[in-house]
Amino acid sequence: MIVVTAAGGLTGSAVVRALWSRGERVRALVGSSQPRPELTALSADVAAVDLTDPAAVEPLLAGADALYVIWPNFDPEETAGVVALLGAARRAGVPRVVYHSVLRPQIRAMPHHAAKDQVEEALDASGLAWRVLQPCAYADNLDGQLEDVPDGPVPVEYAARCSRLMFDHYRAHGFTGSPRVLEALLGRPARTFAEHLRDQELPPATSELP
Repeated sequence: MIVVTAAGGLTGSAVVRALWSRGERVRALVGSSQPRPELTALSADVAAVDLTDPAAVEPLLAGADALYVIWPNFDPEETAGVVALLGAARRAGVPRVVYHSVLRPQIRAMPHHAAKDQVEEALDASGLAWRVLQPCAYADNLDGQLEDVPDGPVPVEYAARCSRLMFDHYRAHGFTGSPRVLEALLGRPARTFAEHLRDQELPPATSELP
């Protein structure tokens, strides 16, 4: 059995779906007790739990062959939360852990990247067998924004601040990486962002002013 955290999100549900397609048993940890038909349809054992409570998570790790750690995006408590979760995994005897990090976690200009860098450092001292994945931004995440770009002031809360700093950094420096690891995992050439956009059905452009 493989335990997947934050399994109700886009990334988590995709991981559960991929594991199910390979015949793996999955325990999907989610943040609330609302129905999760997209997960139960994949025969996942869905459990609602507060990831910041390692004592509550630890029993759900018993007997697991692996733990796939995804942490909710833009959470200021990610470093402390994941480190505590790793401790629970060690006590539960989980033999291996995969941590879903991010490309270039060492960039201190983006606080949510730096948090993942600190987790990667903590993995060395965790006593666990581990692997880290460092994905780039997903092209799919932009699909819903192509037709409707939000306007107005941006709140100064942590998530909004991280998002603003992230896109400021992207504009100034770009955000690209080598596709070699991705292609090794996929077993095929990676698609470019331009290729992805060509597949999207967008409304025809107009020159009319509002």
